[in-house]
Amino acid sequence: AGVAAYGCLVAALYSDYARDLRVDVPFVDVGVGLDSFKYVNMRFQDCLQGVSTMVMITSRIPTIMTIFRTKNVSNISRTTWGLNLAGATIRVFTTFRELPDELVLQASFIISALLSLVVILQTFVYAKAEPAAANDKKTK
Repeated sequence: AGVAAYGCLVAALYSDYARDLRVDVPFVDVGVGLDSFKYVNMRFQDCLQGVSTMVMITSRIPTIMTIFRTKNVSNISRTTWGLNLAGATIRVFTTFRELPDELVLQASFIISALLSLVVILQTFVYAKAEPAAANDKKTK
């Protein structure tokens, strides 16, 4: 049921209806009178997106490597990582749909989805495996 609901949500977000949906949001122009503010703001936004991508990668690689080394997934929540994967996948589709020329954003969300998928796959592969530390104790 959850997979079907997720599929419907992705299909709805990728539809023409979602693309034409407009929500009025108040706009505040904090750069009144500054001609270069929007240029600086976009450069700063691109820089923040790059930093965000690096933080995301550096936060997930140690988890993946620890699971691979210990073969222990007892402290990993499939629900949490599944929701991470779902969110990243939705962001991939909406970014492709709404901002097709934003390659940095697309790459960031694709990498996030792939790393979340790796952790999810590891939870299935190592679900029945005993931790490497337990195997070492049995042989001694």
